[in-house]
This record gives sequence, C-alpha cells and structure tokens, in this order.
Amino acid sequence: MSPTVAPKSRLPARPAEHNVRTPAQVPPSLPRGTPSRSIRPLIYAIGIAGIVGSGALIGAYLKTGQQQNAARKQVQRLTSPPQTQEAEIAATNSTTNAPGEQEYAQRLEILQNKRAQLVAQKVGLETKLRDFRLSQQRKAEEERQMKEFGLKR
Repeated sequence: MSPTVAPKSRLPARPAEHNVRTPAQVPPSLPRGTPSRSIRPLIYAIGIAGIVGSGALIGAYLKTGQQQNAARKQVQRLTSPPQTQEAEIAATNSTTNAPGEQEYAQRLEILQNKRAQLVAQKVGLETKLRDFRLSQQRKAEEERQMKEFGLKR
C-alpha cells in the first residue's frame, strides 16, 4: 500500500495579503460592528410596518367590496317584487280573457309597487336632507354668535 498524497490544486497560489486592516487600526469614530447592529432592527421594523399596513389596506378594501355587494343585493331585493306578489297578480288577472292584457296588468302592478317603494325612499331621504340642513344652519348660527362675542371654539 502506498501512502495517499493530496492531489495538487489547479488554482494559483493564494496571494499574500497586503494593506489589510486589523481591528486595532479601525478609527475610533466608527466603532466596529455598530452600523449593522443599529440598522438591522430598523429594517425589521419597517418591514413589519409595511406588512401590517398592506394587510390593513387589503382588509379595508375587501370589507368595502362586501358592503357594496350587500347593498346591491338589498337594493335588488327591494326593487324586485317578491314572488308571492307576482303569483297573486297572476291569480287576480286570470279572469281576463286576453294573454296580452294579463301581461300588461302584471307589469303595471310591478311598476306601481316599485313606484311606491321609490316614493317611500324619497320621503326618507328628504327627511334626512332637511335634518342635515337644519343642523348646518344651527352650526352656522353658533359660529356667528361666537364671532360676535369674540369667543373662540
């Protein structure tokens, strides 16, 4: 058995190290290792804040979308007459002879129901608008009185 000899490397020999600073040669104004130690927590904090902020924005966007879908469904449900009304309309109009008159009566009844719903909605919105205008007038009157007496809010 022959002794094993390490194969020669094809890489060139490692050059001698010149102009390498030793820890004793680091200037005292920059303590060794300080910049990386103070920057790393800052980077983590910014990263976590970014993740939390983006999560909040995405959550708010999704919630807004869900609310809009719910509002659309509610409006659609309010504007479309229930199936029972259509069945009642069909039953009451079954006495008419012509099928065209029956469709016309059904459509007329549906439109009258929608009109009644819209009128009720209009009354509610007008009430809200009147209350809002009254509150704005009260606020303007209070501010005018405060200015008149020279008081600040």
